[in-house]
Amino acid sequence: MGPSRRRGSKRNGKKEGLVQVYYEFHDEKNRKMREYHMDIHEKFANMKLTKSVRSSQLRPTIIVGQDESVFKQHSFSRQCWFGPNGETELLPKNEGYSQMISAFVSRSFGVGLKLTEEELLRVNERRRSEKWGQYVETKAAIEVYGSTQKKEIKDPLTLVRFFDVGINEEGYWNYFHMALQIEDMFDILSIKYPESNFVVLMDQSSGHGKRMEGGLNASNSCGEC
Repeated sequence: MGPSRRRGSKRNGKKEGLVQVYYEFHDEKNRKMREYHMDIHEKFANMKLTKSVRSSQLRPTIIVGQDESVFKQHSFSRQCWFGPNGETELLPKNEGYSQMISAFVSRSFGVGLKLTEEELLRVNERRRSEKWGQYVETKAAIEVYGSTQKKEIKDPLTLVRFFDVGINEEGYWNYFHMALQIEDMFDILSIKYPESNFVVLMDQSSGHGKRMEGGLNASNSCGEC
């Protein structure tokens, strides 16, 4: 567990009205530390950023990160306790049920984004419109959903995708799934933050890459060729 933090504030007597808001905590060596965050002050709670801090002519940019992780039912079975004579439980031979989570995170909204009923309604209206109702990555949409038509988003907790991994489940996460999730993300953020631009940061993962059309792929090669 990390160090506990206490919120505090003080008024600068030299500049009337200037309030410094900070978190105080003690680090691992019991040193008193202080973190300053301008935007945690209550005066900024309802502030709506509509212009870039660099130029009044630019839209603000929201940085969004993405990553995924697989959680397996029996991942930690071999780290169980042993009895005094070496007894242990019977361990399963396979890794059990696996579920992957692919999520977006941002300083602006945290991990995932929960929409209000009104926001969710507006997102789905956008996804039914003539302009935004079809996926741009048509091949991915047909491969995953069987259609390029965007589906209604029903869960207000967005930007988090739960994916059942396995040949008998939803398959395996690849570029097609990632491309469609990014398009869904832009539909959602365009409604939530209509005044902003978005930059998505992703790592170099096999689930993010796309092979060239007609390129060589060992997994699809004929063994008799």
